[in-house]
Amino acid sequence: MRYIVTTRDVDGSSKHTYKVQANAIKRFEDMLGYSIDIAIAEQYHATEPAPKLEQLRYVRGVSDFGCVVSLERAGEQT
Repeated sequence: MRYIVTTRDVDGSSKHTYKVQANAIKRFEDMLGYSIDIAIAEQYHATEPAPKLEQLRYVRGVSDFGCVVSLERAGEQT
């Protein structure tokens, strides 16, 4: 499994790929400015209870500075 963290703002975009989920989550949270749990709750606010990260393929959030940050779980490692 690999994890892709993408950031987009007015200055451009970046994409980082990680093999370790914890590293991807750290990058996601560092760029977003809040936890992945809050991002999941905001994105899936109509779902009770909110899904867990392991159930999702994609999570996104918007930082206080307008940076869109996403974490995507990609295919199996080869």
